[in-house]
Amino acid sequence: MDASVVGRDRELAEVSRFLDSIATGFGALLLSGPAGIGKTTLWEHAVAAARERGYRVVVSRPTEVETGLAFAALNDLFADLADRPPAELPEPQRIALEAALFRVTAASPPQPLAVSIGVRQLVRQTAARGPLVIAIDDLQWLDEPSARVLDFVARRLEEEPVGLIAGQRTIGGDRALAVLESINAGRLRRLDLRGLSIDEVDRLVRARLGLELARPTLVRLHAVAAGNPFYALELGRAMASGEGADDLGALKVPPSLDRLVGRRLDALGSDADLV
Repeated sequence: MDASVVGRDRELAEVSRFLDSIATGFGALLLSGPAGIGKTTLWEHAVAAARERGYRVVVSRPTEVETGLAFAALNDLFADLADRPPAELPEPQRIALEAALFRVTAASPPQPLAVSIGVRQLVRQTAARGPLVIAIDDLQWLDEPSARVLDFVARRLEEEPVGLIAGQRTIGGDRALAVLESINAGRLRRLDLRGLSIDEVDRLVRARLGLELARPTLVRLHAVAAGNPFYALELGRAMASGEGADDLGALKVPPSLDRLVGRRLDALGSDADLV
């Protein structure tokens, strides 16, 4: 188990089983939960574990400002594969894909069907050489043209060793579920992340902050954070700095914190240290 991921033994085991299953055919894994619950940490673990297995991994981490940028995620995921395709694509697919990836100047927008067929062929060719993982964090910010292409491809994968691993924030982004709704239920696994227990929060603040709390204080912190690891760490930092450490009644999360944390997480770079 990954020692850096606190309180997620069941989820880590499920990720491992999912990655093992890719060798037998296509499957998708959705990690969901509110801002700060730890889905990105689990998603990053899944990406690292896939690479450790020797799988080819392509990654996209869209942000809210990219939802209106056509084919932004498609470029993240398939630009490198298109640079060195295992085999030449038929000309209509190649031209459409190159236009979608902004490799050529097109007189008109690329045909969505041609782009979708081209990506499907590229994915199949790549997977024929070994398992391929398509990893997308913050699925709710996926741009619509990329979402349509991925939906087309996912519905047509069966025995190919391809895995789709997606993280989705459950606040403010239900539109992205359309990418997964058409996938056969038997091929889709869902992990809805819940809050940590009191003892898990204790382990978290000890490991990350070196903070040892008296039981009443720990219970109060857990209740205010609702087990959310990001909230618990932010509150723990405030307590460690002397803000509210002696006044449990003053320890509270403002009603707007969900929105504030969401915006803060969106602003963090891909190398940020999340829980």
